[in-house]
Amino acid sequence: MFFAIGRRASWLRWAAMAAVGVSLAVAPSAPAATLVAAPVATGLNFPTTVAVAPDGRIFFGEVSGRIGIVNPTTGGVSTFATLPIPGATPGRGIMSLAFHPAYPSTPYLYVSLAREVNGAGKVQLLRLTNTLGVGTNTRVLFSAPAGSDHNASRVAFGGDGRLYLAIGDAGSPSLAQKLSSPSGKILRMTATGGVPSNNPWGTRVWAYGVRNTLGMAFDPLTKRLWEADNGPACNDEVNRLVRGANFGWGAHAVCTVPPKAPRNTNQDGPSPILPRAWYATPLGPTGASFCSPCSLGAGSNGAFFFGAWNTGEIRQLVLDAGRYNVSSQSVVYDHPSNVLAVESDHQGGLLFTDTSAIYRLALP
Repeated sequence: MFFAIGRRASWLRWAAMAAVGVSLAVAPSAPAATLVAAPVATGLNFPTTVAVAPDGRIFFGEVSGRIGIVNPTTGGVSTFATLPIPGATPGRGIMSLAFHPAYPSTPYLYVSLAREVNGAGKVQLLRLTNTLGVGTNTRVLFSAPAGSDHNASRVAFGGDGRLYLAIGDAGSPSLAQKLSSPSGKILRMTATGGVPSNNPWGTRVWAYGVRNTLGMAFDPLTKRLWEADNGPACNDEVNRLVRGANFGWGAHAVCTVPPKAPRNTNQDGPSPILPRAWYATPLGPTGASFCSPCSLGAGSNGAFFFGAWNTGEIRQLVLDAGRYNVSSQSVVYDHPSNVLAVESDHQGGLLFTDTSAIYRLALP
């Protein structure tokens, strides 16, 4: 099993014993509105990701390889595509979805996933074409070796029109510091999977030293990239990602001190950048999204939200005036089971998933 399913369970491999508590340079949790959740679609099979199309339809990916569509008006669910994922488990399956910035005139849906290909584990980025409501012409844009562990991936388009892909360390922390390996990295590509000419090392690698990224989103106000990274038995992180930067995960990470946390899990490689927020006891950060515009209560507009597998929480992080750091945070919703994806609905609210359904958060 890649997961221990159940309330307050540890996320064994994909989220791998991540952590909650004291945070770096963050004020004590501020009071926040208590939100409520309404089901959007139920009876799903481990929906790891959601993406909202410009017309409001909700695309979701199940770990089994199915990509479905929810009609928000009728609640009806249809199948967009089914990708072959032999022996799918929560550590092998669809991880993330993203639309081309010009969708639907450029009718591409991008999918990151982990699966077996000819007997070998691969983390891949695919592109599907929406042809009359059905996913066709599947094209593999990128493929890298998967490990026995930490094969999470997240895909997102930046304001520069480039495609960003986060990949876990494949269960080998030393790979996160090797620029020759895509594991433990944030990759930056063209929309067809190529290498942009202004990447820092002339490869797809854009930043490195991350462990197992399950949530990644661009700040719509500044276009800066943020991510939620799972730590080992300590120090889950929220990072503001920077071109050419090292975020310090590697083979020397420990949960003991010294060095003082969070440097103990961010001590590898040159000039490691410490997280904007970190958590010292198991939490298990999952999906993440900015909410802008947002109507979920005080401080919600422009805030960064992420979900937690271990606790069922959804947290709201309010950024400072320059939007470089986290100024305060709070738990705005406590779900009775594990949280997977978190995504803006682009109408002032948030969607999230658990292991069997999609929900919409709103004020009571």
